[in-house]
Amino acid sequence: MGSIPAPEGPVDKDSPIYDQGFQDGCAAVNVRYRKQSGHDDTARDDKLYAADPNYHAGWDFGFRKCEDKVNQGGLPIPGNSVIL
Repeated sequence: MGSIPAPEGPVDKDSPIYDQGFQDGCAAVNVRYRKQSGHDDTARDDKLYAADPNYHAGWDFGFRKCEDKVNQGGLPIPGNSVIL
């Protein structure tokens, strides 16, 4: 997944499309979630990511938020998500 610049426009964190982006972003780093939810390997709608500021912001936040809560195998890290 290459870097796609964020589309311009206000972001509404209460919108359903932001929530969809968040879920897809989380699925992108969480293998178990992808399998359970039926997401494909990328778990990102690139057209929506490039065009919709709500989806873009939601996906980025979901990816970052979930990235520190799973290990490389996609399993949750118990307790504190800080890895020493």
